This record gives sequence, structure tokens and C-alpha cells, in this order.
Amino acid sequence: MNRLVVCMLFAFLSAATLRPTVIHADDEVTAGEAPQPVIIPQLASPVPISFEANRLINVMDYLENTTGFPIDVDWPELEKWNVSKDVEITLGLTNVPSGRAIELVMHEAAGSRLTLLLDGGERLHVTMGRKAVRLLEADPERWTMWRATSPPSDGDQPTLYEAAEASMDGPIPWSFEEDRAANIFHYLRNVAEVSLYADWNSLRKVGIDEDSRITGTGDPKPASDVLDTVLTSLGDDLAWHTDDFGVVIISTRDVIDQ
Repeated sequence: MNRLVVCMLFAFLSAATLRPTVIHADDEVTAGEAPQPVIIPQLASPVPISFEANRLINVMDYLENTTGFPIDVDWPELEKWNVSKDVEITLGLTNVPSGRAIELVMHEAAGSRLTLLLDGGERLHVTMGRKAVRLLEADPERWTMWRATSPPSDGDQPTLYEAAEASMDGPIPWSFEEDRAANIFHYLRNVAEVSLYADWNSLRKVGIDEDSRITGTGDPKPASDVLDTVLTSLGDDLAWHTDDFGVVIISTRDVIDQ
């Protein structure tokens, strides 16, 4: 695998964390192509996800133990780039495949700087993106880039995306008086009964954080409209979308538009 191909794949992965695309393995990879999906059954099923300022090392141990799939974290490499074992993770998800949960934990810890590799088809390996490029280049037969894949439609049952969109269409009451953005997102998550992920790493770059204040009230309206109103009150550069796993992602407009 030449350097051009590896660098293009690295750029692809960095952009795909919050808007996932199926990644492939086994086929020969050429520039501009995404590698065939590697389905890991243990990571296709949901596990309970409810973290409130939990240490990253404890979260990764929990995910390994509950999924039953080995996960190696390259702690020396992470800590060299100031990604500490003690980074606090706050994340709540409902009925989301554990592979997608792992991706969002990684993004919560370090934005798009971390990459997931499959080691010999038997273990997940978490490392910095730059280190991942070097590993792929040095031994492409051992290392494969890996991403979670959304489950297929199950007959007449709605997909995770469709179920989340239906929940966001439901009317909810809303009345905020100098409330924290983090509290409002938590309220929307609970009342609309959706998985919601706020990309604070990107939001902070435009001056928005957990303590940003919001005031507004009105008649009940769809949760999607309430979220639009909240984001508009926070700033002009914010947006949201629902990913294929039914997770409502809140971030900056440029990230959402990627």
C-alpha cells in the first residue's frame, strides 16, 4: 500500500467519525476507494451506554468487558499527544451498536485524532491517526482500518435512522430561562427519547460550551424544531443531523456538511 493511498484513507477516516460511511476490508484498496465491511457481531449489538464524567480508561475497559471483543488502546502514543487515560467521558446512548459507541467515545476523548484499526482481524486497536498511517504502511496484511456499520433493515421494523427521525418529529414542551446548553441537550435526549451527541470539541472552537446559556419558550412543537431554535439562539455556525445509527449529532455547520 503506497503512501498516497494510506494518506487518502487517513483523511477519509478523519472526516467520517461523526458522519460514518461503510469502510471495507479484504479487497485491494486503490486511491479514492473506501475499503468491504468487516462485520464484528459483538460490536453490532448495543450495550448500555451511560457515562457521566467517567475516566477514558474505565470506559474502554467497560466496552471491552461488555462487548466481549478485545480492545487494545495504545496509551503511550495517546499520552504522547496529550490524550490522557483520565479524560472525562460523558455520553448517553440508547439502542446504538457498541461499535458506534466506541467511535463516539473516541471522538469525545480527542476529536478526530484517534483511529480504529483491526489487528489481524481479531482485536480492535485504538491509536493516534498518524500512528495508524504508519502501521498500515508498514504491515498492511496485519492492519485494517475499521468502522462501525449500521444494521440492515429488519423487515417491517424501522431502521435506527427512521426511528430517531420519528422521535424528533414528535412535539415536546419547551421553556428555557438562562439554562445551560448541556442541560438543554440532556432534556431533549430524555424527552424526545433519542440518542444525542454534542460535539463539544468542535462547538468550543466557535465559542460554545456546556455552560453557554439559552432563554426561550413557546407552545409545544417537534423536537427537531426545538433543537433548531436552540442552535439558532447559540450561534449561526451550528447544525445537526441524524446518522445511520439513529444518533442525533450536534456540531458546527462545516463538520455536519462534510
